[in-house]
Amino acid sequence: MSRRELRLIRDALDSVLSPELAASTLEEAIERMGGPPETPGEVMTLLNGPLRVALERTHGAAADDVVDDLLQLLTPKAEPRSPVSEVTRQLPVETAQVFVFVLSSSEALGREIEEALGSDRVMALTYEEPERLEKALVFRPPSIVIIDGASFPMIEPSRLPQLLAKLPETTVRAIWGIDTPFGTAALSELAHQRGSFTPLDRREGIAPVLDLIRARRFED
Repeated sequence: MSRRELRLIRDALDSVLSPELAASTLEEAIERMGGPPETPGEVMTLLNGPLRVALERTHGAAADDVVDDLLQLLTPKAEPRSPVSEVTRQLPVETAQVFVFVLSSSEALGREIEEALGSDRVMALTYEEPERLEKALVFRPPSIVIIDGASFPMIEPSRLPQLLAKLPETTVRAIWGIDTPFGTAALSELAHQRGSFTPLDRREGIAPVLDLIRARRFED
């Protein structure tokens, strides 16, 4: 990462955070990446993944505006324009980290997943409101979506098929808590959507959830 790119990122963070918090947020994002990005593609991955997540946790909704501005500044200069680079830019970035979206009103399940498997192996993002989920699905489809039937999100079960319809068929869909009223309703609404859903009973604990994520990481 060049000094210019680093300065642009730091300036953007300084505009919404204190200097100390800006520095720690950037350090957290780089640590999640496993080290400083060295190529334009890795800079894009840093912005779209770890930095966006770190900002959401420290600065809420303002994260999207900051990261989107940085992407607009840096993307045109990320790669020379050529037929080869245009094709390459459209390919998904390969990473050992599994992206998991947890639809829940609590971050407890997401935290438990990261603590059990390690944040270097899995990044669990929690979404309660449909508007934030829609924006996130456009940004980057997750490898796994888990609907938390116990701490259910502010999303009507009848709206779930529409929200998740654009997910690739390869995305693993799971409902944790089919023993709850929300979980039962969600499973019923999603029964006819493309792509299978994995029903999970909370009485079995979190182990089946972790097994799903481990299996996906191995496949990737």
